[in-house]
Amino acid sequence: MLKRNRHLETDIKVALTGQSDGVCREELVESTEEAKESEVESVLAKGTGEDDDSDSDSSVDLSHSDDEDLVQAGEDACKDYTLQHRCLGTDDWRSNNVLESLLEHPYKKSLELQAHEGVGLDKEHLLMLTLYGILVAKHVEIVKGANEDETYETVASASLAREMRDFRSLTAQEVKERFLTPDSHTLLALRMNPTIDTSASGELMRNKKGRYEMMEGEYNRRLNARHEYLIPKVAAAGRSGEVGQDSAAPAQASSEKDSMPGKKRRKTMIELSSKWKMSSAAVDMQEDDPVLESAIEREKSLFAEISRRRDLETKYVHARTKTKPAGEFDLCAFWTDHEQVLPIHTAVFRGDVWL
Repeated sequence: MLKRNRHLETDIKVALTGQSDGVCREELVESTEEAKESEVESVLAKGTGEDDDSDSDSSVDLSHSDDEDLVQAGEDACKDYTLQHRCLGTDDWRSNNVLESLLEHPYKKSLELQAHEGVGLDKEHLLMLTLYGILVAKHVEIVKGANEDETYETVASASLAREMRDFRSLTAQEVKERFLTPDSHTLLALRMNPTIDTSASGELMRNKKGRYEMMEGEYNRRLNARHEYLIPKVAAAGRSGEVGQDSAAPAQASSEKDSMPGKKRRKTMIELSSKWKMSSAAVDMQEDDPVLESAIEREKSLFAEISRRRDLETKYVHARTKTKPAGEFDLCAFWTDHEQVLPIHTAVFRGDVWL
């Protein structure tokens, strides 16, 4: 509704005042103050019992608001724009834009979790981290204009009205308490995503030693549990010894056109959450390590090497579809293509992550 108000701002102003600037050329007809005062006096007199001797059952109707009085006064004066007093002023329209801007990211996050297919725990956790960062940021982006003229201006969050600041702080508090402490299942999902930097020195796990150790412990436990049932496949994968070529890569992502030069475009939740992605230097391992004896350790080393490949983003990132936004990594396609070389990891992903 807020966005609709902004897009229809000019039409609303013309409908209510006849002018695109929202300033009506007709004089506003005020309701009669004497009638209001006499009404109040009558009610007070009735309440004190001064009119007890009256046999009349008539009662004073106090249901009419000032708005209705102004509308009736305008109709009595045969005015063309009897609703001109309902047109928002400049400050009110700006408050509308501020509220829309503050609600936009929580709204889009909800849509991505509810409407898109294949949103896993890892993606959900990163979206909540991103949303929390937006809510506690010292600056906010406020929308201006609409349609072709839409742009964003950056303002200090301290300059917002008190109710807007309270909204941001209370929402951030709820997000932190409910979503920012991942359980072991969520940590496993993060660890099994090759595009997310889960190293101890990465931004996601930096200064979170306990959480990092819990993630690695769950990761190793699941690998060991799946390894017992996959010894024949693991042996075959060990003999192959190479990272297989991807058989069928999804269509490459087609990024949307940016806004016209000179206009500031607000980043999507997908773009904002890209800060957690794996970089080519995120995994600390030596290239010339000898062949590891353990099948699990061999797969872990190979998975780390695959995660650093620069072509993952181009081969497994979704193009924009009706159910998925552009920029979403296709985990199912990735693990299907690497099932032969990473059988234990693929089993963990299919059996313990992508339930």
